[in-house]
Amino acid sequence: MITKGNAQAAGVTNLRCKFPGEKALVFQGLSLSVRQGEKVLLLGPSGSGKSTLMQILSGLIPRSVEIPMKCDDIQVPEQPGIVFQDPDTQFCMSYTDEEIAFVLENRNIPREQMPALIHQYLEQVGLHFEHNRTLIQSMSQGMKQRLAISSILAMEPDVLFLDEPTALLDDEGTSQVWDTVKQIAQDKTLIIVEHKINEIVEWVDRIIVLSPEGHYVVEGQSAGKTEQLADHIAFVFQNPEFQFVTNTVRDEVGFSLLGGKLTAEERDVRTNHMLEQFGLEELSERHPYQLSMGQKRRLSVASALVREQRILLLDEPTFGQDARNTFAMLSQLERLRREGTAIVMVTHDREIVKRYCNRIWTVDEGRSPMAQVIAVRFSVHSGIYINFHR
Repeated sequence: MITKGNAQAAGVTNLRCKFPGEKALVFQGLSLSVRQGEKVLLLGPSGSGKSTLMQILSGLIPRSVEIPMKCDDIQVPEQPGIVFQDPDTQFCMSYTDEEIAFVLENRNIPREQMPALIHQYLEQVGLHFEHNRTLIQSMSQGMKQRLAISSILAMEPDVLFLDEPTALLDDEGTSQVWDTVKQIAQDKTLIIVEHKINEIVEWVDRIIVLSPEGHYVVEGQSAGKTEQLADHIAFVFQNPEFQFVTNTVRDEVGFSLLGGKLTAEERDVRTNHMLEQFGLEELSERHPYQLSMGQKRRLSVASALVREQRILLLDEPTFGQDARNTFAMLSQLERLRREGTAIVMVTHDREIVKRYCNRIWTVDEGRSPMAQVIAVRFSVHSGIYINFHR
């Protein structure tokens, strides 16, 4: 494990920046410090200033690009290395060996040392050629991007800046590039702008999310966040059989309680309660696959609800249920909601949506959902009223 140093590798304090012809500032007092050896991921919608911030921290702005900017203090690396979206825009030469040699010449490396160094830098990024002299335009986009990274590594940069390096790549090329970066960057400082984050979200040290106005929305460490969140999520499949793992209904309901902090007696109490709530007590010794479809559905929901986790995801939970069992299930969900559980449910039942949901996402043929917030007062039973407006 690499220990991050306390020394600042790049940073800016109270940054104000505006593009010519634009009235609004891109940044209004933004401050950021990146420590040596740290990996920082910048996220945010288009126009939030991610790439601009990267170019400022690298010194590209205002050294090579002039835009009005002010700050109280700024530190840029003495030798930044920048990898852009399109590798073709970075290449100066036609052949792989010439591209690396061009960088080495700028470092005043003796010519007799270059062949070994060229081979070394290509090998670092997983580019293995029978002859190092390969036509760049004959390479795939993924190989080109790895060559671009190789040429930047040949500069021996203090900080590596990656501006959406996989934007033009397919899934295979994306994986190859990030595998390469992880191998060569263990002890390096990285500042990354990227939209396809699955490969790196758990690898980076810190994530910063910018708003459309260039303000911080979220900043924090990434390590372990997915695992921590998963511990608080329960999911109910549309096909209940996908989640059955035991041989009896009772064991299925109690299975997720094993390994927790509950005593055996407490597990039995909670399991019996869920069996009763979902009308499964008389079926407790039956194999889950012997149940009717409606009974299987109730079992899958009961198994998910028994742990009372903080986030509950349900895919068509009332499908195939009669009115009695639907009401029992929704009553349990409402109790959990009142106690602070966040519930996300996929359903085609408009009556459930109208009566129980306080926010709706309508998805049309895979397009981005439109969110609606609704306020509904309704009687559950015995004159109890709940206001769902938030």
